[in-house]
This record gives sequence, C-alpha cells and structure tokens, in this order.
Amino acid sequence: MIETFPKGLFNLRISGSGVINLIQEFKDNIFEVSILNKKFKGAIRGYIIGLKDESKIVVRSDEKLKKNEKYEIRFVSGRGIVLINTKVDEIVIGIQPNIYVFEKPSEILVCERRRYYRVKPKQEADLVIKRENGYALSGDLGDVSLGGFSMKIQMKDKMIEYFLPMIDEEVRFSLDFPRGKSKIKIDGSAALKHYTVDSKGFYRGGFSFTKVDKSKVKKLLDILQSKR
Repeated sequence: MIETFPKGLFNLRISGSGVINLIQEFKDNIFEVSILNKKFKGAIRGYIIGLKDESKIVVRSDEKLKKNEKYEIRFVSGRGIVLINTKVDEIVIGIQPNIYVFEKPSEILVCERRRYYRVKPKQEADLVIKRENGYALSGDLGDVSLGGFSMKIQMKDKMIEYFLPMIDEEVRFSLDFPRGKSKIKIDGSAALKHYTVDSKGFYRGGFSFTKVDKSKVKKLLDILQSKR
C-alpha cells in the first residue's frame, strides 16, 4: 500500500521549475490519492481533479480537511509513486464532496517506477502463507515488488474453504528464493488484496506487504533484475 511505502525509498527530489512541470501533468488527468496526516489513524482517499492558478492542486475528498493544516499526498503516476507535502490554502464552500485547494509545494518526492514495479522470477521460489487459524498454504512465487507479491497454487478438493484468506486478511508469510547453493529468505506479514480461482483449480492471489524487511526485498529485486 502506498501509504505505508517507506520515505527512504523515494529516490528523486524535484524542486524549483521541476515542481511546476510535474504539476502541469495534473491539468487533464484525475489521480486517486492517499491523504495522510499525523492526526489520522490511517490514510484517507481523495482525488486530484485539476489545478488552480497553474500551480495549486485541487483535491476532492469525502473527508473533511482543515485550512492551513499540513497534509501528505501520495499517488501512483507514470513516473512512479509521488509524494507531496503541502497544506490546504482554500476550502471551496457549498460543494459536496468537499473540494480543497492546496498550496504549491516547495518540492515533490518520487519513487521511480523501476524501483517498485513487479518482477517475475525465472525460477521457482517456495512461498508459504499461514493464517491466524493455524492453516498454512504453500505455493510458488508469481512476482514480487517493493510493495507486495503474488502467489500461485493448484487447489485440491475443498482446500479453498480451509486455506483461502479473505480480502484484507493479514497473514504471515515466508519466501525462500534459491541462489546457487544458498537461499534468500524473506518473512513477515502481508494482506490479501485480490485473488482468482479458475475452473481447473489454479489459485492466484495478490498480497500487499504490511510488515517486511524492505532491504531484503530490494536485494531480491536487484538479483532478479540483474538476470533479465
């Protein structure tokens, strides 16, 4: 999830005229965004719907934001994951959902797309997920990114009733990726975000990391990409 994506992985800092150039991309596009604030328990959803005065971002949100309050806005664009720190400059009164105009940010941070897109391994890697009820399920790694992974497995009989996690359920996972005579081992927790089961019983599930050592994931991605 982009709201839990570590700030240390934003490797591109845009300032000066570069801010205006990037903001111009918002003119004719709508972006779904996550809005964060130290007072929020989690992120709230909003949409960038345009610009005002060529440099101020206009955001629509069902949640109420406060004027002059600072917020962090995150979203995914063609460049990668974008992070903007700014504050509400104006609240448009009498319109529902709520419309907010944010100040022009002094800088914009970007985690470039190549750092988080999903990479498919060329060899099989063992993946195990374990639910809170004690059931464990093993399968193959489909792909992996800094944000999560997918797994694939062939279900048998009524396995799906016992093992299949529900959407947004958090599970423990462990991944063993062979590297020569050794293995890269990654474990932590993740939440199921989507899944499919076809007529032949093949299951594919997409998981988002909720707790993991990002340095180990990055090391694995570097290895996978170096072989491409």
